Amino acid sequence: MLKRVPHTYVIIFLLILFCAVCTWVIPGGEFERERVMVNQTEREVIQPGSFRFIEGQPQTWEVHFYYSDWWGVLDYEREQID
Repeated sequence: MLKRVPHTYVIIFLLILFCAVCTWVIPGGEFERERVMVNQTEREVIQPGSFRFIEGQPQTWEVHFYYSDWWGVLDYEREQID
């Protein structure tokens, strides 16, 4: 008997939901960084032993739509038609 695998969108949705819930459980933190030259290229590297906890910023359920991006796409398409 074959077991059915959930649809791809269901798996992705559950993964996103899991990650959002983790923002309430896992404490936030950051490392101090410094800029160094490596092979004539400037790189930003982490300083060992400099980890510190910071105030958490849990995920919210607000959805922000950035209409300015879409207006730019629409203007570009309109210019191509004219």
